[in-house]
Amino acid sequence: MLFGFENAFYDTASIYDFADTNQYDYVREVLEALAVTMPSFKNFRFYFFCATAGIEPDAVKDPFPHKILIQWEDQLGTEPSEQVMAAFEVVFKTHIRKPSQRYGNLFSYPLGIPRKIKERPIIPINERKYDVFYVGNLNKNRVPFYQALALHSPTLKRLISLSILRVASRYEYNRRLRNWSLRLKNIVFKLGATLFNDVFDSSWIEFTRSFEAGLPPGKYAETLAQSKIVFSPKGFFNTECFRFYEALRQGCIVITEKLPVTEYYHSDCYIEVDTWKNVSNLVRLLLVDKEKMEQLSKRGRNYYEEVLSPMGVAKYITSKITNQHGR
Repeated sequence: MLFGFENAFYDTASIYDFADTNQYDYVREVLEALAVTMPSFKNFRFYFFCATAGIEPDAVKDPFPHKILIQWEDQLGTEPSEQVMAAFEVVFKTHIRKPSQRYGNLFSYPLGIPRKIKERPIIPINERKYDVFYVGNLNKNRVPFYQALALHSPTLKRLISLSILRVASRYEYNRRLRNWSLRLKNIVFKLGATLFNDVFDSSWIEFTRSFEAGLPPGKYAETLAQSKIVFSPKGFFNTECFRFYEALRQGCIVITEKLPVTEYYHSDCYIEVDTWKNVSNLVRLLLVDKEKMEQLSKRGRNYYEEVLSPMGVAKYITSKITNQHGR
């Protein structure tokens, strides 16, 4: 039983203790919103499941007829097995990249915001301290992003580092050569070629060695609240990441790579780019147009509240369950 809800459970096949997951508060807030917005809430059993690809929930064995599964952590976005899909009335899963062609009861699920990053008061966009903000892991998929910054403001260290990263990134996901790749990439940090605050005025752009290896959560949340534009490059396996949600909640203008095709991603509420090549020009055009900055900030913040917040997610869940259950 989760948070006093007799019809909500954390699946016992999950790979982490529930108290250790990033989604702990998010699950609670979504459940509280569901209890308010969904008239038939108590008619269903909700199983929350944290597992990577190939692990099936123990709740498959529960004979209750109206079960809902909500799974996160599988960054590959694999579709569940036929056994799992048949055992649950509706399945929600993070990182599903496009509508399923096999299952009519499988839907993508928003990532939400990790528990450590707390919301800060909203500061008017044009009164914020930082024009541009990004602090994040320098993984394989972010080398093109690094390249765009390095070539815009080239130095010898950055150009050497770019050559190193191009080689290292080829083998980062190779099991046999991964350690060698990481040692090679470490040279970039020893060279001190991971800070790009000079690319834009009043900015903080920094690459880190690994996930959550940058700013402490409190400092990160404060900096987000003081940032106008936030870069959200691709993560380890796909474009979706917590940063996207965190920044929109604070009313930042998000520039991201193409996001998956889902019902809840609305590209008119943030800026999508096919390539980072011309992002410097894009940023400069935005910063001189204060009225547009205000419009994009308000639009992004409203979009988060209406669609991506726990209440917005609860409404999304309710609509999918209602449609399936009514058939």
